[in-house]
Amino acid sequence: MGYLERLRWPEGPRCQGCGGSELWRMSDRALRCADCRAETRLLAGSLFERSKLPLEIWFAAAWYLTNQKGGVSALGLQRARAGLLPDSVDAHPQASARDDRARASAA
Repeated sequence: MGYLERLRWPEGPRCQGCGGSELWRMSDRALRCADCRAETRLLAGSLFERSKLPLEIWFAAAWYLTNQKGGVSALGLQRARAGLLPDSVDAHPQASARDDRARASAA
């Protein structure tokens, strides 16, 4: 995360609200301004802001996509996804519910 912070804030983190430079690191990775108490996060305003997947998964997927010579097929990405996603993350909750219903009706 330190590398990403240096990329986002080359001069050091600043408060989005008042521009203050004294920020406290909170236990949930938020930065809180000592002056106005506004909170900001490293990923705020990025496409990863509301993602449930950790950045490591996104970066691994980006690496996979950019390192395939002939491009990436949907099947190849699906196979690679199995190795990228932790077991606790369900990438397609609707598909899982549909599969569960199909299994229940078949039984």
